[in-house]
Amino acid sequence: MVPYGSTVNGLCGKGSSDLDIAFFPSSQQISARICLQTIKDALDVERYTKVNLIEQKNAINLSFTDQVTKIEIDILVNKSVELFNSALIAAYSKLDIRFHAAAFILKQWNKHNFPDNMSRVNSYSITLMLIYYLQRKNVLPVL
Repeated sequence: MVPYGSTVNGLCGKGSSDLDIAFFPSSQQISARICLQTIKDALDVERYTKVNLIEQKNAINLSFTDQVTKIEIDILVNKSVELFNSALIAAYSKLDIRFHAAAFILKQWNKHNFPDNMSRVNSYSITLMLIYYLQRKNVLPVL
């Protein structure tokens, strides 16, 4: 299991982010659904609530909330691209503090002005637009 997303790249706000985890089973013969169903079945129902196993066309996701820490947790199986995306954003954040500050502010503005996550542009898309803009202004290099 490998964490990724805003918790890893430094763009999480205090108490306003979830924990994204990519899970890579040791055997390719084990299906994603079986892996996540096994994790779901092992969760302590007193501690972990809002447990949902969501199957989409090309992905499966297990999400739940830890009642002790109040953190929402999402587990995806075999999602390596997300790890690279998080590493890229973390690299840009280290290159220029202005990028990090602007991305954080835009992310918070987006969540504040569009509280329903179904009606807003996702944070990753906003961050990509900011990277592109700053590259065009010769603030950030193309990595």
